[in-house]
Amino acid sequence: MNKIQLRRLDMNLLLIFMSVARHQNLTAAANELGLTKSAISHALSRLREVFGDELFVRRQNGMKMTARATTLAPKISSIIQMTSDTLALEDSFQPSTDRRTLRFGTWEYGTLVFGPLLAKIIEMQAPNMHLSIIGARRAEIMEQISNYSLDLGLGVFYGRSGDYTVESLLNDRYVVVARRDHSVVRGSLSRGQYLQAEHLLVMGEAHAPLILESTFSRLGISRNVVMTLPLYMAGFTVAAGGDRLLTVPGQLAYRYARQFNLEIYPMPFPSVDFAASLIWNHSGEHDPGVRWLRAKLHEITAELSRSAIELSDSGHIAAARSSARI
Repeated sequence: MNKIQLRRLDMNLLLIFMSVARHQNLTAAANELGLTKSAISHALSRLREVFGDELFVRRQNGMKMTARATTLAPKISSIIQMTSDTLALEDSFQPSTDRRTLRFGTWEYGTLVFGPLLAKIIEMQAPNMHLSIIGARRAEIMEQISNYSLDLGLGVFYGRSGDYTVESLLNDRYVVVARRDHSVVRGSLSRGQYLQAEHLLVMGEAHAPLILESTFSRLGISRNVVMTLPLYMAGFTVAAGGDRLLTVPGQLAYRYARQFNLEIYPMPFPSVDFAASLIWNHSGEHDPGVRWLRAKLHEITAELSRSAIELSDSGHIAAARSSARI
């Protein structure tokens, strides 16, 4: 059956097929479904066109199934049953008792920002559910979403294409962190201090840092990068032990700078922002577990955004006031 035929076939036609197959009588099928006999006849005409077979032929006491209809009946019955089971699953989904595994693909940023907060939500609201956070790059996330290896992904994605739906989740802004007893940067960070300092660069994620570097290139900003690291947590550790500056997404700084005894400073240049987006397969639109996880991520994002605004409104961004309150 080609795609054109599939577009002409809807669930109502399949229900009518099974009713006529059960009763082998148009009047009885019409009564069962609350339709007119004329509507049943019209539906059978459409079914005959789709399947290229007579399906039901008249006999003295009703309708007789053709060999083709007899072959189709159990398959159509299975389609109706699977659809019914799917709808029942959506209606019966309860996070507190569900035992499924949800697979969430992201890069280090997503793991560090959302992982601890999702862990609390799972513990409190879905104690029987298993959340598997899988580290993956942008292309890997898209591939695994496409082949159903992941239920949901988080990364820097744009638009909607192919099998994917993309939804903006969190806008973040780069900030600078430095140890509290830094030999030069104290209380404020000037453009000159930033350009003269030695810098650490985290390049393990393969997409968001490119936004930062391409912006610097466009503005003609050249930093003295003396060390490249694969992970943000490694960057925090190294920054805490010396006078090197680390430029990181604000949400990471707000959550982790304090435990490394780091101060947070606004960028001394025009702001560099990036958007983290959710991506999922179109089929996930109807998966209650995936919808629930998306809703929780939006709840977390709303609180993270409020915390960032409070820090910005408070004036100087200091590590002592930088932890999110979720």
